[in-house]
Amino acid sequence: MFTFSRNNLSFITASLHWYQIAVCISLANVFSKIFFRNVSSWIIMLFWLAVVIGRPFGAYLFGKYGDKHGRIKSVYLAFCLMSIATLSIAFLPDNSAYIFVFLTFLQGVSIGGNHNITVMDVESGSGGKYYLSSISSKGYIMGFIASSAVVSLLDWQLQESMFVYGWRFAILLSIPFSIFIVWNLRKYFDKLDKPIVQKKLHYNFKRLPSAFILTFIQMLFVYTFLVFLPNYKIILVGEQPETVLLYTLLMLVVTFLATPKLGEIADKHGSLSSVKFASGLLIFCSFLNFLVSWDMNSIVLSILFGIILGIINASFYGYITMIFPHSVRGKISSMLINITASAAAILISFMLKLAAINFNYVIFMLAFLAFVGIFIMNRMSESWAEK
Repeated sequence: MFTFSRNNLSFITASLHWYQIAVCISLANVFSKIFFRNVSSWIIMLFWLAVVIGRPFGAYLFGKYGDKHGRIKSVYLAFCLMSIATLSIAFLPDNSAYIFVFLTFLQGVSIGGNHNITVMDVESGSGGKYYLSSISSKGYIMGFIASSAVVSLLDWQLQESMFVYGWRFAILLSIPFSIFIVWNLRKYFDKLDKPIVQKKLHYNFKRLPSAFILTFIQMLFVYTFLVFLPNYKIILVGEQPETVLLYTLLMLVVTFLATPKLGEIADKHGSLSSVKFASGLLIFCSFLNFLVSWDMNSIVLSILFGIILGIINASFYGYITMIFPHSVRGKISSMLINITASAAAILISFMLKLAAINFNYVIFMLAFLAFVGIFIMNRMSESWAEK
């Protein structure tokens, strides 16, 4: 019988997990006409709100469960919830707005439990912790790439039929693979889960504010590249969606290819050094904007953004996971990442309003946050992430 290696299991599970929610993001314009009969901005707002509320809730539930019963069991339950919610969306009748929003909330809850894959990887002890943490991060990038490619291909081939049955096919495409993953995950419960020893904590929680601010900054950078810049180019600049998608995919492909190697570099030179370099690279891109317009059509900038994302994926998630004690690592690190990610997602609409006034204000903000991140990291230590 076919079995997964631990690395392949992490990558495939994360890819399918994120595909199922990313494909719904890609179909937002279709959903606005099917479920809400309204402009796409309305459905996008409701979708993001449901996911934003769900993510911290799921992070707490699945993180706490993983700390007590095992990481892989928590991942299994979160993945099952995602598959059930996604499958239900595929069979919704038209004008089912309230049910649709509730199901997207469940998707958000499920995504809150996805970070337990990273926790499981960095605790495996079978290699470099940052290289291992990059595996599931590479998976979420693959989920975004696959969903964008599938929706774009179906939209090109089916056109008006996309609103009839094409969107259902895009969602259902992942279900057979998801069933296969769910079927096989159970046999890894005892193989991959390490015993969780509940003991009295001896942890300096004064580190938490620094970790929270730094995590928020990194999450804002991620959402800037994946959400803000593409929407800015389409909504405010009037660029063709196909062109924006092409260069966004280029950025994601660079991130996907660079992440494992960058994880190895972080293992050799340290996570904080890697993230400092990413912050410096973002500052360089900010200054470059005053010489050459910061344009998502620029291949050079798309590649630079991809490298920055790759560094965050390869080293930061592993670091912020490992600074917490083993017995509460799943709950605290998952909540930290998902709360800050939700806050960053909410800020995107405000960033668009700021860009409408003057795009340079956004550039100044990102450069300032990069400087703040470097300052905070200078007060942190690589040893915080020791097991």
